Amino acid sequence: MHQGAAFHSEWGGGRTAVTVRVQPGAVSFSCDQGTVDFPLTGLELEWGGADGSILFLRNGAFPGTVLTVQDPAFLNVLKTQTGGMLRPQMETLQRSKRKRYAVGMGWIGAILLALFALYVGVGALAEGAVELIPFSTDEAIGEFADKQMTASMGAEVRTAIVVDAVEQMVDRLAPHASIDGVTFRIKVIESDQVNAFALPGGYMVVFTGLLRRAESPEEVAAVLGHEMAHVTGRHGMRRIARSIGVLVTVQLILGDIAGASVALQELFTLAAVNGYSRDQETAADVEGVRMLHAAGIPPEGAIRFFEHMKEDQTTIEEVEVLSWLSTHPDHTTRIESLQKTIAELGPLKEKPLDLDWEAIQVALGDGEKHEKASGEPEAESKKEGE
Repeated sequence: MHQGAAFHSEWGGGRTAVTVRVQPGAVSFSCDQGTVDFPLTGLELEWGGADGSILFLRNGAFPGTVLTVQDPAFLNVLKTQTGGMLRPQMETLQRSKRKRYAVGMGWIGAILLALFALYVGVGALAEGAVELIPFSTDEAIGEFADKQMTASMGAEVRTAIVVDAVEQMVDRLAPHASIDGVTFRIKVIESDQVNAFALPGGYMVVFTGLLRRAESPEEVAAVLGHEMAHVTGRHGMRRIARSIGVLVTVQLILGDIAGASVALQELFTLAAVNGYSRDQETAADVEGVRMLHAAGIPPEGAIRFFEHMKEDQTTIEEVEVLSWLSTHPDHTTRIESLQKTIAELGPLKEKPLDLDWEAIQVALGDGEKHEKASGEPEAESKKEGE
């Protein structure tokens, strides 16, 4: 027995629940109004319902009466107990169901593809709109993000010899940046992380773990050049625009940072800002090396630093490394790409960095000793416009 429903205009409400049986020569269904036998001869089968899963049965001997069954097992019973009488119709039903399923999946696929295209298109549109946003907006957002992020990262290092060294590297590179007049504001943070990052507008953080791991100032300068290239390439802003969408980006174009602040606040984590694409990372590699070369700083420092990290690192999860390294764990390929880029730049007019790296390393000491060295002279923070 199977449960179903029968429809007839003369029954109360036009519909009634029925119990269905397959018998020799007929399909019978019983309800309060009695029992009806649909002869197999003249029986018509059809799929219906919103999802095509309901079997409709009709017979010309009972005009106006429709039997419906949604139990999937009913079709198998009908097939086995009717002696092949309904085989042609049932084969047609199976084909129509497969076709309906294929069409349905096709529509689902088309809809998903359209949604994906819309998402990518909207993201690309928002990212492209960054060109209409004034760079002063990058600076305002960078200042906002800097306050949100760096307060909880660790103690800010103010030891003069350390901070001056980092600022000297940036000062050498800044005149060769692809955007004129950018003020790069540097903080050195006490942390074991071998890391550095840049926020929109030129706010930059260097962790002491990076300074301790680097074997020469040229290696640190290479990292700084890469991060500065993210700033001038406005990669952080493009990442933000793709995430927040067109409407909030329009607010930024109009200078309404306050109106966009709710959306922006959720994005300002290190992962959000440094989640650069492969193309952006490659562009920062090339631009960073170009800046080093133009400043007379041997760009091979970038290669040496990668080689050191390759020696230290077994898997990307086992050590905290530069965000730009984690995007491209294939060090060998990246080193080869950098070597090619450097070769294309031609001869270098070297202007060595005037830094005593050994003295800087002594001043850094280990993290615990450095945090206790509170009596050391402090470096003055860089003021805007210097």
